[in-house]
Amino acid sequence: MEAWRLLVAAAGALVAGALGSAVGLVLGTLRLPLVLLAASSPSAAAGTNIAISAAAAGAGGWRHAREGRVAWGVVVWMTPPSLAGAVVGGLYGHAVPERALLG
Repeated sequence: MEAWRLLVAAAGALVAGALGSAVGLVLGTLRLPLVLLAASSPSAAAGTNIAISAAAAGAGGWRHAREGRVAWGVVVWMTPPSLAGAVVGGLYGHAVPERALLG
């Protein structure tokens, strides 16, 4: 993997992470093309992007929670079905054709 690809992807990830945390979105759709530049395949880029999004969301969520900007009742109700959906998506992600991942 070429260093310039990693640098471009990292710079874009920094921008997406900052913007996403500020507005309450993970912005993986902005990051995915950059991850694709650095990853070995579209399916690897998709999985890698989800992992990066989880880390970014955790960091941003922690900061928002410290500032009192988290509705914990909503978190309690929406987390279980969100996790279940994510598990199902992860289990069936291999079935998505790589061409479909490229749009």
